[in-house]
Amino acid sequence: MSGLDYSPAALFELFLSDDVVESIASSSVEHARQKGNHSFQLTDDLRLFFAILFTSGYCVLPSRRMHWECSPDVLNEAISKAMPRNRFEEILRFIHLANNNALDSSDKYAKVRPLINSLNDSFLQHFPITQQLSVDESMIPYFGHHSAKQFIRRKPIRFSYKVWCLTTPLGYLIQFNPYQGAANSSYDFGLGGSVILKLLSHLPDNIRFHLCSDNLFTSVTLLDKLTNIGIGGTGTIRANRLMKCPLSDLAKSKRGAYDYAFDSSSHVVLVRWMDSKPVTLASNCNGELPMMKERRWSNATKSKVEID
Repeated sequence: MSGLDYSPAALFELFLSDDVVESIASSSVEHARQKGNHSFQLTDDLRLFFAILFTSGYCVLPSRRMHWECSPDVLNEAISKAMPRNRFEEILRFIHLANNNALDSSDKYAKVRPLINSLNDSFLQHFPITQQLSVDESMIPYFGHHSAKQFIRRKPIRFSYKVWCLTTPLGYLIQFNPYQGAANSSYDFGLGGSVILKLLSHLPDNIRFHLCSDNLFTSVTLLDKLTNIGIGGTGTIRANRLMKCPLSDLAKSKRGAYDYAFDSSSHVVLVRWMDSKPVTLASNCNGELPMMKERRWSNATKSKVEID
């Protein structure tokens, strides 16, 4: 282990490997030929091109060309000395991740799908194995036109691509898949359940993972399915997904009160707990015990109090 190279460049190249770079270069040259440019070639300067893109992401200027200007307040020598501006713009004009003649018309992300698949393979290959996993959505800002772009009014990023992400507790991305509509979701598990099952489908089957999710994904049907494939699941759950489970309402109960129910056929536990309002959770691997104490702010006493 001591002989491994943990430099940023070496770690980065675990995921953007030589094979991926060569594939992007080949697709870009083919695209240039289709556009009538038969002299365009890509060699080692493709990595420089990526480095300039990353650098311009945190050294933001009003115009991309400013990185090459002579004015001392905007000139970035790390960029201007690495590659001429005209060469950068030529690569930017022809950069392609897939062959336009072999695109899947049913896939809205067909032009970036080869890179998505390659990254997912690399993420899984170098996955630091841990039993605890989490699934949620990530938003990528985008203000252009695309049929998969989302508008979500109450999100910090309102105009964006939505990406489903499976991660470890430390934030390592194991698998991701951009959202392109609910048409491909299963009727039995809904959109959230279908997303989880797809993200989990590539994990090794000799480890009993434990997945945490929020109420967008969690359902009794999904937890039953996870039990059958040997995966634990815990998450908040919406009231309309309880399958008529007779849990107490608790709306008028004091904070810390709870009620629970256990389904012996699916081995799912439903727990409703009263915080500032009732919260319902479901799990196929955790129960209602042990009870613990938690400190919460009380408006009545204007101080923190301990509740169950």
